[in-house]
Parts: sequence; structure tokens; C-alpha cells
Amino acid sequence: MPSTHRPTAVTPAATRTPPPEVTIHHWPPRDRPLSAAVVGALVAAAGAVSGWATGQPALGALVAGLLAVAAWRAWLPARYELDGGGVTESALGWRRRIPWAYIRGFSERRDGVLFLPDDAAQGAAAFRGLYLPWGGQTDAIRAHLDYYLGLRAAGRGSTVVRSQAEGSARRPPPAEPNT
Repeated sequence: MPSTHRPTAVTPAATRTPPPEVTIHHWPPRDRPLSAAVVGALVAAAGAVSGWATGQPALGALVAGLLAVAAWRAWLPARYELDGGGVTESALGWRRRIPWAYIRGFSERRDGVLFLPDDAAQGAAAFRGLYLPWGGQTDAIRAHLDYYLGLRAAGRGSTVVRSQAEGSARRPPPAEPNT
């Protein structure tokens, strides 16, 4: 069933002052211990099954190690900064900056917001996006969404996609019902 949430209108950015910088420190084993434990258990299980199925424990250890590296966001501490330039993610001395202009849309979730890199708010776009936990600063993050990304959908689970031609936010078209 399509969402009935309507985007809320905002004052043009030129007449408002930018929100202050927001910094979020996120460490999954501390902030989301159950999720971190589940990911760790899945990595260990995949390694054990690989080692058992092949009869080569070293291969199982290699599989577990590669999966642990691929799932680094499940256990390494990270810092997120939102400012006038965009969103910056920092972990282990590595920094990734995403300018606001490169964020084509976002989806508010229960525990945070998913920034989307393209207009497709479905499928593989979620895997290419950046998930930012609220970190107890929901209102401050929403102020940045309102100011830098234009319109924001009301309510949880809403997705807003910015039109490339207009540079404004718009709701994605509703999904076709299955008949």
C-alpha cells in the first residue's frame, strides 16, 4: 500500500540560517550490541560451514576473515559529521565525504536515515547508500535534511528523492499493485 505521507513545505534556504554542525560517534557493539552479535555469529557460522564443507579449516578462516572485513561497519567505531559541505564518515583514519549535491534522496528509518546516491529509491541503491544512525540527535539531523535537501517526508519509513532537473525533493511514484 502506498504511503499517504505528504512532503512538508519548507522556507527557501536563502532566507534561513544553516543549522549548526552535527557530530555523531557510533560504535555498533556499544550502540547496537544485538545487531553486532548477530553479524559476528553469521560471519563465524559462514566460516565454520566453509571449513567443514571443504575439509580445509584454513579456507574457513579465510572466508570468516574476508566477511569480517566486508562487514566492518558492524563493529568498528565511526564518526559522522553533517555540515554545510555534506556528510563526512570517518573510521580508522579513513574519511569519506559526500557533498549534499551528490545525495539524490534519503529514507528515514526507525534508527537513522539512509542517504541514497541516485534517484532509484529501491533495489541496489540501498547498498550503495550511507546509513547514518540518529545517535540521539534526530532533530538536529532532520534540520540538515530540511535545509540542505529541500523537502522532507513526514513520518518514519518515508523516502524522498530529489529531482535532478529541479534539484528539489519529490516523492517517488507509488508502486504498482500486484494483481
